Amino acid sequence: MKDIGYIVIFICFFQVAPLAAQTPYIMIDPGHGGEDPGAVGCGLEEKNVNLETSLNLRQLLQDNGFDVIMTREEDVYLTLASRTDYANAQRVDRFVAIHTNASSPPSTGVETFCYYTASTFSFDLRDKIQNEMLSIWQLRDRGVKTAGFYVLKHTVMPATLSELAFINNCTDDALYLSDSTELSRAAEAHLWAIQLHYGEDPEKTGQIKGFVYEYQESNPQKRERESHILLKHNNN
Repeated sequence: MKDIGYIVIFICFFQVAPLAAQTPYIMIDPGHGGEDPGAVGCGLEEKNVNLETSLNLRQLLQDNGFDVIMTREEDVYLTLASRTDYANAQRVDRFVAIHTNASSPPSTGVETFCYYTASTFSFDLRDKIQNEMLSIWQLRDRGVKTAGFYVLKHTVMPATLSELAFINNCTDDALYLSDSTELSRAAEAHLWAIQLHYGEDPEKTGQIKGFVYEYQESNPQKRERESHILLKHNNN
């Protein structure tokens, strides 16, 4: 009976703690590209915002010991099927799609998705991405959601899709999406979420002070802008 008990414990350990078995292999999917610009607004095209954020995220992940590939590294068109086929063929551990939102009339906020019947790993990574994005961008929390997006449905590994902000909201969201520094911060938020998902302790470059995220290196202009955005949002 003791031997059986040890076997059960051993099996359970590998069921709940598979994340540390090997170097995580992450695929980043910058949505749209080439002839498909995605959402447009405020002088921006979604395909470019997605790609810049994804390239930043790839570098951060590589710098922190992750193996990373991307569905696209430049402005090219890819079908949805080619993206998921590539991910499945590469047998990556996680699939992280980066997108930008739009609506009519323009809305605001951050939301993150996984598939309806996804694994608990998908839900966990989705929730962590949402939390970390909200810690760096003072936009409305639109919540964590499920959807039947093609890349979530047809990938065999845990997968998420991030809607960073609304590209056609020129007053609030596009201020972030048009700023390369802010896109770097969005990539950093995704890095932190992935690290937390894998049980690592992120070394964050800034800290929460009240409701405004401040870099440890002083940047009064950015703090003033974010404070304005937050106050405006809270008054709506």
